Amino acid sequence: MNLVTSVLILQSLFTKGIGEAFIRNMLKNIKHSKFDIDKTICSDARAIRELLNIEPCIATHLANNYTNALSFYHLLVEKNIELIWQGDEFYPPKITNVLDNAAPPFLFLKGNKKLLTQMSVGFCGARNSSERGLEIASKCVEILTKNQICIVSGYAKGVDMTAHKTALQNGGNTIFVLAEGIMNFTEKREIQSLLSNENALVVSQFAPNVRWFSQNAMKRNHLIVGLTDAMVVIESKTDGGSFAAGNATLEHNQPLFVVDYAQAPQSASGNKFLIKKGGKPLQQTKEHTPNLRELVKQARVKFAKNNSTKYTIQDECLPLYA
Repeated sequence: MNLVTSVLILQSLFTKGIGEAFIRNMLKNIKHSKFDIDKTICSDARAIRELLNIEPCIATHLANNYTNALSFYHLLVEKNIELIWQGDEFYPPKITNVLDNAAPPFLFLKGNKKLLTQMSVGFCGARNSSERGLEIASKCVEILTKNQICIVSGYAKGVDMTAHKTALQNGGNTIFVLAEGIMNFTEKREIQSLLSNENALVVSQFAPNVRWFSQNAMKRNHLIVGLTDAMVVIESKTDGGSFAAGNATLEHNQPLFVVDYAQAPQSASGNKFLIKKGGKPLQQTKEHTPNLRELVKQARVKFAKNNSTKYTIQDECLPLYA
């Protein structure tokens, strides 16, 4: 981590009344600054004011939080938690390409950050999804993992945990996107033995000690969309987080695939509405497995576009396990 930028972000998070807009502007000022920036600037209110072009009182509050921010920075390092931000070499360009101004200005990470550069598919669904829904989620993830696609979800019970666990069980990779601060992350017993330093990444867009609450869960959905090249809705009601995630996917012009049930369970009452809005119906093959050919194709196209690379005919010829 770049010490100065990391500490300034932490100082901002510790200062009441400062939000994401301030941090975005701060990062732009740092990027374009002609100052020789070193860590002494973080404790100097006048230097902070000149660097960030802000009011003296705000600069003073930031400077007063320097000691706490520096101590917290060292705690993050001790716990192998990294902080990246827009403009940092490790911040995925596809998040900004997809979300534009809604992209989080910073992210806290723990695990294998190389997973941020992989092709990925997101999963969401009701916490109380039907057994059939969980079976479909598991089979989808198994197929996508064979296609070297990283699985992204929100670490909630039901579909999310089924997706994470199935990816790990099949030798794949997964990203946990939290609706809380990363310091509150704990390894759940059902996947603990499957985790390694290489196959998983924890991501949070919130201050490290923030607790879970519903507003952040809705906000987290947009980050999942930004991290992925396609989204799968297994079961959604006509309101709630899964429905919001489906709408967010369409809003950001990302491929959305929705399980198309012949007879939808109550927990999938919103699926038909998401399909009417533009979601692609996800159906079965003759072998009674999910037909993911179109999903994988669209994910490959989006992966190339979101990462500013060219989709070529060779991509069409890559093996597709289905």
